[in-house]
Amino acid sequence: MSFFSFKKKPPPASDKSSPPAMAARLLRPQTRVDLILAQDYFTGQVDVRQAMILDVTPDEVVITQTDPPILKNMIGREVEASIVHQSFIASGSSRWGWKATLEDLRHDYQLDPEKPDSPRVAVVFMSRPRNTELEKSNVRQYYRLEITGREGITVQLMPASAPVQLLNFSVGGLMLSTPIPPAYTLGQELLFELNFPASAGLPVNRIQGPAALVRLEFERGDKTARMGLQFYDLSPDDERALPKILNHYMLVEQRRRNRETDD
Repeated sequence: MSFFSFKKKPPPASDKSSPPAMAARLLRPQTRVDLILAQDYFTGQVDVRQAMILDVTPDEVVITQTDPPILKNMIGREVEASIVHQSFIASGSSRWGWKATLEDLRHDYQLDPEKPDSPRVAVVFMSRPRNTELEKSNVRQYYRLEITGREGITVQLMPASAPVQLLNFSVGGLMLSTPIPPAYTLGQELLFELNFPASAGLPVNRIQGPAALVRLEFERGDKTARMGLQFYDLSPDDERALPKILNHYMLVEQRRRNRETDD
């Protein structure tokens, strides 16, 4: 890997996680929720769909059907869900979000089970956030590709303090995991290198550049860690190539899902 000069200071890292009570305050019936999906697999443009919360259970959030509607073949997909919260104390609003999985689609949901003649409507069931999983400004402007291992994409970090595995990436950054707590600190400047298989026919086979460590989470009793890196000062060629690379893998994944649906 070649080394780079850092032109701009990365944004300072901050803990944007919500207190446990935030989810209880936000997840209430009649609250509007925005779902972020990447529907255009050729352009990578973000599709924002609005819904309203109808009910909240310990495990799920029941929302109204969106327009355009959530389809059956979308069940199982991970989306970005977010809610705008108006704070009267701070005299301002903030957006809080979480990663949600679309779990079920039902067309005969009864609005009031205690009234047999109450209306039945189409609803979507999605997973609810756990404890402090709500985060500020969680809504991303670009699709995030979840890595399955089929893609053959590898990642390297410099300086390398521990082995890393790529979990996902977008045009704005990437998420890694490591079996060993890394010797990194929030805000640290690192160098990354994403390598793509030559057989994929992509515009470039490598994306590299500087990144800032903006997220560090320890799991399993501090024996593993997840690291979030934010790109900055990428070369113009790499900035143009990243959306095309994401589009390629999104299209591959969509074709695979369509084959599974047809089978």
